[in-house]
Amino acid sequence: MREVLIEALDRRRSDETFERTLGKIVRKRKLTFEFYRNTMDAVRSASKKGETPEEAARALCSKELE
Repeated sequence: MREVLIEALDRRRSDETFERTLGKIVRKRKLTFEFYRNTMDAVRSASKKGETPEEAARALCSKELE
């Protein structure tokens, strides 16, 4: 999951939401919708109040390194 999140953070364009970018990468890698859903659930669970999905994904990636 970490690799996909990092790719989504790197490839996100300013006119796209994080969710849309993540969806494109999931489809490109031929991963399942269930993977997308589980990943977004993890991002949303990791987010703190007022935090964007991008910030939560960064925090989740750094947390997985520990």
